[in-house]
Amino acid sequence: MNDFFARLKRIPFWVWFALLALLAFRVRVFLFPFEGVDDSWWLAWADAAQKGGVSAPYLWTGWHLPANYPPLFMYVLMVFGWIQAKTNCVVDVITLVHLFSCTFDVITAWLITRLVIPTHGKSWGIIAAASWLFSPYIIYESGLWAQNDILVSFWAILTLWLLQTKRTTWATIAVILGLLTKPQFVVVVPFFIVWVLVRKEWSFRQWITGILASILTLSVVLLPLAKNKALGIMFHEAYQASAGYYPYYSLNAYNVWWLQVPDPRDWLHSFDYTKVLGSLSAFQVGLIAFGAVYALLIALLVKRAKKTSLLDLAWIASLGVFAFFLLSTQMHERYNYQFFALALLGCIGLRGKVAWFKGVSWWILTLAGVVNLAMVESASPWMKANIFTISHTIAWINIAVFIALLVHLIWSPPRAYES
Repeated sequence: MNDFFARLKRIPFWVWFALLALLAFRVRVFLFPFEGVDDSWWLAWADAAQKGGVSAPYLWTGWHLPANYPPLFMYVLMVFGWIQAKTNCVVDVITLVHLFSCTFDVITAWLITRLVIPTHGKSWGIIAAASWLFSPYIIYESGLWAQNDILVSFWAILTLWLLQTKRTTWATIAVILGLLTKPQFVVVVPFFIVWVLVRKEWSFRQWITGILASILTLSVVLLPLAKNKALGIMFHEAYQASAGYYPYYSLNAYNVWWLQVPDPRDWLHSFDYTKVLGSLSAFQVGLIAFGAVYALLIALLVKRAKKTSLLDLAWIASLGVFAFFLLSTQMHERYNYQFFALALLGCIGLRGKVAWFKGVSWWILTLAGVVNLAMVESASPWMKANIFTISHTIAWINIAVFIALLVHLIWSPPRAYES
């Protein structure tokens, strides 16, 4: 038996990772025939972009347009629309979006191993990759729904890896591309900036280079939108109007505000401009609550930054993402996707009770998250009949685990190792 395990240890890391990636990809491909929740939007935007360029989805006023996503995903859909047209629909947009999401799941897993291995070795790298690739929440959203939230997690993990490898210019470019993918990425950016500033990781020259690289990246991506007023429409639809695009307590996100919805089957009539605390609306109360927790997390990071590794930075940032999901109104069920990638890094390399506490918490939230996703379009009569009990139970689990993790963060010191 000892010889058997010794032989296993001699197998190269890349072989283990390749086996995990192939198996994970096969599991996701099995889900391709199922329809994703936003497939019709992807088709409409891809068709518009393929015919009229990347600015077209922001100009057309059909049912699915103008697009309310930032431009980076429109470039992706434009390429997919072009491939579909050139192959006479033999390779269709939806299949390409599924392949795209699943591929970036694997790429993100690889980046996670690159962050983990230098401080914790290849065994922890395999554990981290397997946890990410076979998380039911990640499989459900990328394999079944083919959402582009994986890109937001990818940019966050890539930024951390670039910080680890001292590629400062590329790190700033990754941040800009993350912001051009989805506005939710802005939640993690201040954590990265504070960590770099307090630790004085970058020289003045590196900051200037990074700023210039950011300006150049913005120019390259946004210049094609400058004609036909598409740039202004994009900023309004994807950024300015996004805070009020869906003015509801919750858009199927089982969080604090979901508990305030009288009938879970009729959440479209629970508006977040309703006064809930004196003259304050639900939106304002949620913003204040999130802001308070966010400010606490930033303050903790400022205080501990010099002793905080990149993995612990990811953990603190993940709680910021989860606070955003849990305390803000207008949340979709999938807006905590970044949490799972960042929090996973914070669970790596721990020992004893803390390892069990963080690891079990991560898996509890993963399972709670996949139930939340499944309930959105569930065809199960039992789930539909018990939506109140199920959704409220998931919401309370999310709240309880978040409080426990936040209290633990406040009272526990950062890990001793440095990235």
